[in-house]
Amino acid sequence: MRAWCLAALAAATMTGGSVTNAAQPDAAGSALQAKAETCLRIHAEDAARYSASLKDAVDFLTEDVCASDVKHFVRYQHSVATLATWDKSFLEAVIDDGGGPNSQAVKSQMAKTRAAMAKVTIDPTTGDLASPPGENLSFLASFAFGGPGETPPELRVVAAEAVLVAKRAPPR
Repeated sequence: MRAWCLAALAAATMTGGSVTNAAQPDAAGSALQAKAETCLRIHAEDAARYSASLKDAVDFLTEDVCASDVKHFVRYQHSVATLATWDKSFLEAVIDDGGGPNSQAVKSQMAKTRAAMAKVTIDPTTGDLASPPGENLSFLASFAFGGPGETPPELRVVAAEAVLVAKRAPPR
């Protein structure tokens, strides 16, 4: 069943499934971004002092010192994008079993899964996709952690600017 659901999700995404949860800026995403940016700014002076180059300082900030905050923001962005591309009706469109003996049972199960998927949320502190209470949507893990692993450019810019400001500041 899991493989079938994953194949159906992939098919819906690859065929340009309609957007039912458009990715919009929201309070949780903004809060996670602000938390990551704050961490980058707070630690920029030390990164500037102990790193050989600007790139090393930015990498140190985004991949080590503030990695957890950056990771949560990246996961959140990926989860929002995943939800935005899911066509909540893809399950009905993908089912075409020719009216076999299990047709009604399969359609019934898929309708339940579709209803549960419509209730999927994003954890505002970690950015992970979350199943509704009592639902077993274990295949969500494949999507929650399958996103891009790189630091978003906007956070690298914040880190670089903070490091440059720290380098220009008079020594203490």
